[in-house]
Amino acid sequence: MQLRIFTLVTLALTLNACIDEGVIGNQTSSVGGRGNTTTSTGGSTSTATGGTNNAGTAGQSPAPTLFTATLSSCGIKTIEAPTTQTLTVPKSPTTADPQAMWQPLLTACTDGGWDLARCAGSDILVTSATTDQTQTGNALPVTVNVMTKGSEVCCVTRTIAAPGGPMAAKCGPSTIANTALTACAIPTVAQSGVIELDIPADLTGPNWAVKSQTCTEGGWNLSLCAGSTATFSSFSTGTVSAAGNPLTTWVVVQGGIVCCLYASEANSNPGISPISCPM
Repeated sequence: MQLRIFTLVTLALTLNACIDEGVIGNQTSSVGGRGNTTTSTGGSTSTATGGTNNAGTAGQSPAPTLFTATLSSCGIKTIEAPTTQTLTVPKSPTTADPQAMWQPLLTACTDGGWDLARCAGSDILVTSATTDQTQTGNALPVTVNVMTKGSEVCCVTRTIAAPGGPMAAKCGPSTIANTALTACAIPTVAQSGVIELDIPADLTGPNWAVKSQTCTEGGWNLSLCAGSTATFSSFSTGTVSAAGNPLTTWVVVQGGIVCCLYASEANSNPGISPISCPM
């Protein structure tokens, strides 16, 4: 069986995994243990990927519609009404002053799979609202910020009520997980979450041995992620099994390499099945 490795280096900046790790709550997952929820992440709709949207009507800003659609696609829930402010993005954010502001924002956008350059040299609308998530440890509320230019979403970030700057919201079309799904022509409805798990060096036992075998059956090699912390991105398929259980697609990434894709079925044992990439 031929094992496949995707090394994706298309992002404009080097991914900084530390910017987004462990900042929202803890989540128990069926994917192999307890991990830190780093962000609720987005799906494949045009509104969440910087594409065009025709929902706005004459004389009305499309920003509220884009905000709602993007949060829905990203699986982000808010607990208050959004507010909107205008931000002028310089023509060259990479060199604009103050760099203490623009460089962290550029990094957060790129790490989230977004392209702030789409908004360069323009006045944009930043629509923000407090989410139902809090920062791990001190329970500070997390705010989501959706940046739009006309009918395009240029970037989504998260912030907390404390110093530290913007954090990535991994909802964008250029994330490694989204790119892998596109390359493998695997349809999904929305990305529902991102967790980080420590994969043991020894892939044995009722949990990791099953995952390793499932990955191998799909033509992947989970051992490439063994002994390290890997990112598990989950995507809702919008479908159910014959038993009526929701089906989810998972993408396992470590260090820019896709180690595995597999499917899971809720309320099922063992509940996972291989996904083969057609490429």
